[in-house]
Amino acid sequence: MVEQLRSHGVHVDVFNDTSSPVKPDAIFPNNWFSTHSDGTIILYPMLANNRRLERRKDLIETLTYTYQTTAIIDLSVYEQRNQYLEGTGSLVLDRINQIIYAVRSPRTNE
Repeated sequence: MVEQLRSHGVHVDVFNDTSSPVKPDAIFPNNWFSTHSDGTIILYPMLANNRRLERRKDLIETLTYTYQTTAIIDLSVYEQRNQYLEGTGSLVLDRINQIIYAVRSPRTNE
């Protein structure tokens, strides 16, 4: 599938997961971070403790080094307040119209 995307001119960065600790949902990094056209990276607060293990400083450092990152907004501190917003697993971003759609749930606090 990656090659299919690339064959259509889409740039794809592929990162391998670490073997330890075991993280069954690590194939969904969109839940813990998002990137934005202005160079911002946003880190999101995750409800499940095992999902928090997916965060990788080295991945963010690679993105920061490779692309023109202007800011990192770390919302993960909200986990300490039991407030969660699980990235694009919880949000739909309409970047053209600058609208975010979300449904209230344990994984999406107001």
